Order: sequence, then C-alpha cells, then structure tokens
Amino acid sequence: MPPAPQQRRSPLLWLKVTAAALVVAGGLTWYFVTKDSNPDYAKVGDCVQQTSGDDVKVVPCTDANAQYKVLSRYTGSSLTSKCDSVTGTTAVFTGSKRSGKHRTTRYVLCLGPNKASSATP
Repeated sequence: MPPAPQQRRSPLLWLKVTAAALVVAGGLTWYFVTKDSNPDYAKVGDCVQQTSGDDVKVVPCTDANAQYKVLSRYTGSSLTSKCDSVTGTTAVFTGSKRSGKHRTTRYVLCLGPNKASSATP
C-alpha cells in the first residue's frame, strides 16, 4: 500500500500562530518594562520621582530626578495617617492596583527625601 499523501499546512495557520506569538511577546515586554517604573510595585528602599501633580514613578536612587525614597509601604489601605508614625516622612503617595477582574488593592507609600540624588560628588 502506498504511503498516505502528506497534508500541506495552510499559510494562514502559520500566520495566525506567528501573530499570536507576537502579541504575547509584546504584552510580556510591555509588562516588564512598565512594571519597573510603576509605583504599584514600589518596595521599601526604592526611589521615586514626582512626574506630574500627584503621580510618581520608580527610578534608580542614583538618578538626579529621584526626589524621594520609599520609607514604608502599607497595602490594603489608603489612609495617609499611617505615615504619621514613620520617621523621616515628608510626602505620601496613595494608589490602587487592579489585581483581578474586579478586585482593587489600595496602598500608601511613605516617602522621605532621597539623599543619594542630592549628594554632590
């Protein structure tokens, strides 16, 4: 019996798979690039720059624009009074992070001056 003829793969299928892979790669790239500067992910010891009005972004502490250092972080609250007992606090940032389809987690960042950016060599 002769071998069964091989089926040709549709170029359209290849195009769909390639497009899906590019969308996933683009989404992952966007996530990892923006995550680094997003205050939603700021940790104690990170530095932030005030970008406009009441918004901040995470920057390296050696950056000349790094105005504040995160002294404390409170998750699950938007009460700025939590920073009253944090020594060195000169500014407070509140935000919220969507962590699911309908769930939002609020947080407070207690900020103090970043001495590394104001140090002169």
